[in-house]
Amino acid sequence: MWLRIKAFVQCAWASKSKSEQREISIKAVLALATGLVSLLTMAASIDLASLWEVLCKVYLPKAVAALAEHWPRLLVSFVTACASAFFLYRQLSSMLGRNLLWLEKPVRAPGMPGLPQDYLDAGYQIVEAGPAEQYGRAVVSLAVNRAIRCAAELPLNVREGLWKLRGLGEELLPFALYRASRRGLVFDADKLRLGSDLLLNKGKLPKRVEIQKTRYFSGLATNDVSYLEVNSRPVSDLYSPLKSIYDGFSLFLTQIGERLTLAQLAGSRCSNHLGVSTMAVTRDGVVLITGQSSHNIQSRRLLAPSGSGSVDWRDLGQSNDLLAVVRRAAERELTEECGFKAGRYPMKTSVIGFARLVHRGGKPEFFCLTEIDENAGDLELAHGHDEKLFTAFNHSDQMYREIDLDPLNIEESVRAFCAAHRNDNSVLLELALQFMADEIVDRQSIAVFRR
Repeated sequence: MWLRIKAFVQCAWASKSKSEQREISIKAVLALATGLVSLLTMAASIDLASLWEVLCKVYLPKAVAALAEHWPRLLVSFVTACASAFFLYRQLSSMLGRNLLWLEKPVRAPGMPGLPQDYLDAGYQIVEAGPAEQYGRAVVSLAVNRAIRCAAELPLNVREGLWKLRGLGEELLPFALYRASRRGLVFDADKLRLGSDLLLNKGKLPKRVEIQKTRYFSGLATNDVSYLEVNSRPVSDLYSPLKSIYDGFSLFLTQIGERLTLAQLAGSRCSNHLGVSTMAVTRDGVVLITGQSSHNIQSRRLLAPSGSGSVDWRDLGQSNDLLAVVRRAAERELTEECGFKAGRYPMKTSVIGFARLVHRGGKPEFFCLTEIDENAGDLELAHGHDEKLFTAFNHSDQMYREIDLDPLNIEESVRAFCAAHRNDNSVLLELALQFMADEIVDRQSIAVFRR
């Protein structure tokens, strides 16, 4: 309940303009100050001990007698109060839309988006993955993934300041928050965005990559409104013409010649907060797979990697290596979603791949493989109440022994698994399984199995 209230308050506050937020803050401070002065004045003029005695000996018995005699009226009053609270909630909810009626519809780009020449030179290509009825698209490069797996580190450069919404993104924020709050629970937080591209120079990754602080809500208003045509009209005038807000493409696709092309991270108008997903494998060869609940905005009611989420700004710490930051975030997401206590089980995490999710505005995502030095049956998968709202279940049973981790069989095994669960797999799960297979084939073993 409190999580829902917190999510609602955060969305309502973020949807306000700076002047509205300042006005609300001033009124709130004045109201609190007035209330505090009133309470202090009342407390100074009342004998609290005598008041408590009167309440217990006089008013409490009268209240019990009145309740027994007039309970039907009190019940009606209670129902009326609940109805009033409901209508107040509906009124406050409409404020998220700033008294606008938002109309959205999915749109498709004319044909497959193109890729910048630098991406093509680095071996990137667009692949389709995810549920059979709603394909997602991702940009991947086997050469870049191989370079990531071989890299000891990936130095980073931190850009000063917070990446802020401007122009179209700022206009879309109230709609994005209104839409997201209807689909699940959303909370704002400081995130890490990737501001430069992972390209190859003579087969090697860039000497440095650029990162910057951003906010999760900024991603909702840019990356997560991709392929949505958005229009609006005032709630008070349903006959007024629709105002076109967003065509669904212009934040992340650019027109090059006659073709729409995915913008590079360095020139994208999206927040592009960095995602991370990891596949966890136990000592006895079981792949842990989670299921996302209906409260999850992404991959709801679908199978997902062992741990998936986004890189928090706090994951950066004092590190100067992006791969170390990604590994830290991956293990944090794994322990949260599977319910492991931090440090309970020995684990080793490797970064094995990278992709940009086209269906989410080209959002960058790193993929990892986490090897847990413990048998699946001995793991305690007991995640807390808050995390249960988002993670519906954790699989570590015989069903997911369908994935044969033998380097000679894993590629065929992963293809068979994805085909068998085609309607249930999320985009991230299919990509993570494929990258895991590539890593195991290259390595020819898994470390925790060497006994």
